[in-house]
Amino acid sequence: MTTVAIMRLIAPLVVRVVEICEKSVRIVNPAGMALEHAKMNNLVASPILKMTLLVLVLLFLPVCQQSESSFVTIEQGAVARVNGCHVSIDGVNFNPKYPNPFLYFRYVCDVPESALKEKNWWGNKPEPLGMSLSHRGCVRFDKVFYCAKKMEPGKYVTFERSFQVEDRDVAIIEPIQSAQ
Repeated sequence: MTTVAIMRLIAPLVVRVVEICEKSVRIVNPAGMALEHAKMNNLVASPILKMTLLVLVLLFLPVCQQSESSFVTIEQGAVARVNGCHVSIDGVNFNPKYPNPFLYFRYVCDVPESALKEKNWWGNKPEPLGMSLSHRGCVRFDKVFYCAKKMEPGKYVTFERSFQVEDRDVAIIEPIQSAQ
C-alpha cells in the first residue's frame, strides 16, 4: 500500500479527531443526522486522545515534508524561487490573433536564496535576458523541466514539474512520476 493510499485512509480519522478536540462540537452521525452539542473537556484531557493525536502528527509530518509540490504558481510582477532558480514573471499576455496565452519571463540559476528579495534578484550574475513561453511550453530550471500548465493573462502562470535530467549536461529527459 502506497503512502498516498495510507494518507487517504487516515485523513477522515484525523478530521474527526480534530472535530472532537474542540471544546464544544456539533456531532454528526454517518447518516447526517445532527445530535446535540456536547462538551468534550474530559475527552480533550484524555491521555489516550493526546497519544493518538501525537501518533497521527508523527505519521503525517514526514510524508508532508518529503513530498514536493508538482505545481508552482507565480503572479505577474513577482519573483519566485523554483528548484534553486529565481524566476521573474514580467507579463502574462493574450493576443486574439493567437489561440493561447504566452508569458514574458526571466530567470537565473545558481544564485543564493537571499538575493530573492533584493532589487537585483539575479545576485552577482549578469541581469538575465527576457524570453517568452507559450501555453504548455516547457523551460528547464536546473535539472527539472517545468511546463506552463495554466496561464491567466495579466495575473499568473502555473508551472508543472514535468521532466527531469540526471545530469545537467545530459540531453536525455525522463518524465517525473507523480505520487497521485
